[in-house]
Amino acid sequence: MTLFSYIHLSDLHLCQQPLRKNAVSLWGRRWNEVIDTIGEQRKQWGFSSFFLPASFDPEIAKGVAQFCADWRDGVDGIIITGDLATTGLAIDIGVAEQFVKEPAAFAHLTQSRTPTIASLGLPIHLFAGNHDRYVNNGAKPFSNYFDFIFKDYMDLKTSCVGSWTVEKNDRHLAFVHADFSLSMRLGASFPRRAMAYGQGRVYVDVLDELRAETLRLRSDVDGVQIVWLIHFAPYECGSSLQLHDHQRLIDASRALGIKVILCGHTHEALVKTVASQTIYCAGSSCCVDNAGGCMVHVVDFDLDEAIDVTRSTYVWNENQDEFVFLRSD
Repeated sequence: MTLFSYIHLSDLHLCQQPLRKNAVSLWGRRWNEVIDTIGEQRKQWGFSSFFLPASFDPEIAKGVAQFCADWRDGVDGIIITGDLATTGLAIDIGVAEQFVKEPAAFAHLTQSRTPTIASLGLPIHLFAGNHDRYVNNGAKPFSNYFDFIFKDYMDLKTSCVGSWTVEKNDRHLAFVHADFSLSMRLGASFPRRAMAYGQGRVYVDVLDELRAETLRLRSDVDGVQIVWLIHFAPYECGSSLQLHDHQRLIDASRALGIKVILCGHTHEALVKTVASQTIYCAGSSCCVDNAGGCMVHVVDFDLDEAIDVTRSTYVWNENQDEFVFLRSD
């Protein structure tokens, strides 16, 4: 048995304005909670903040960094499948940059007591999600500022596709990621201005680059097992979060023999089988808008003749102030 283990984080939504909730995310909550939230947030950030993208919980973000610190001797690295920041604005990317790059002064905290994973001695692999591509708070695509700040962590081979390979006991495991964020609002369905917030599209040129990088790795690395990483969930998940033409991606993965895809975006942790592919969708690590609680994952890849994957999911427990084990998939 040859085992590779990674912490899988997604949809942190780090931002200059913490605890910012969006009006849409308040829909369906208890009235007393809605009233309290509106009163508190209006005082801190103004009423207009309810029409901006939802951000993160700073205490849970510290818990994410603590979880990574606790696991650093038991994993091979950290994978972040997009939406590290709430927008691609420099002020929000700066908060994400602190989390990834700023050295720790106290355990998993920086000098200014913000969370960081920079000093754990673990490889960090990441790529952009749709939020990271926002040029402004109105979800206008397509900002490249994320790439400028995090290029050393993205393993890019083209502008939208990257990969890296690890080896143990003469077994090789490769990860290939692709960015299917909208290149312009015209790629969203109607009403475009609203749907551009959460939709993506499987562009043919990016899919071709993903396919080409997969074939290159197969040619260059004998016996390599390959995992695909994307931000968007490649299945039906509601019009507002839809990855348009996701069947193209599923068809390509099946044709290339890709058995495992890791993703995020929906803020809902689940495991879904589509055709012959198993999709491991991560929950949101610390966004205030989450489904079923904030979650982090440890994914084990067991390489023998084939690839066998086991995922352990941990959910934030506010009473214990830490992530606790929830289930294995």
